[in-house]
Amino acid sequence: MLKKAVQEIEKYQGVRVVHHPMGTVIEADNIDQILEITKLAHEAIFSAEAQRILTQLKIDYRKDKSRKMEDKLDAISVDTNY
Repeated sequence: MLKKAVQEIEKYQGVRVVHHPMGTVIEADNIDQILEITKLAHEAIFSAEAQRILTQLKIDYRKDKSRKMEDKLDAISVDTNY
């Protein structure tokens, strides 16, 4: 059933998505897109006859500057060139 949610997320246009073993990161221009994607993913799972869904959202929402997923990774990169 989780696959249905992932397929629904992949169909959504105008956002960046990265799936990993522990979840999915979605980068969007506004919070409404994130909430809409979440709702669509839920509907896809329920349409597959699930009776219950547990969703955990962690939202990093900044208004002071534009940031990308890569910025966070770059901030923790370690220089291995000795």
